Amino acid sequence: ALVVFALWDIARRNPHLFQRKGGRRGPGPRPVPPPAERGPAGGKVLAFERPAHEVLEVSEGASRGEIEAAYARLRSQWSPEKLADMSDELRALAERRSAEIDRAYQRLVDGG
Repeated sequence: ALVVFALWDIARRNPHLFQRKGGRRGPGPRPVPPPAERGPAGGKVLAFERPAHEVLEVSEGASRGEIEAAYARLRSQWSPEKLADMSDELRALAERRSAEIDRAYQRLVDGG
């Protein structure tokens, strides 16, 4: 069993050893199926929407005042304008987080 594991480990770490001439490949990654065969999402990552009270970091039974205070605090903390001189990745994160905070606030205030 140890010999089998050792051979498997060598094959896993060195896939180039199994490539054949003529462009055919040996063991390796499987080809990606067409989008229709990848399932309901078509191979795309599905967006996961967190509960609104969790996004705003308030309890489920929070009052409107607590919700508004949490919204103002988080909106100030994640404001893309405050991070204008930072890296592109950080600005993009702030924009996504601000949009998530806005959606959560609307869901809690509108009740839907």
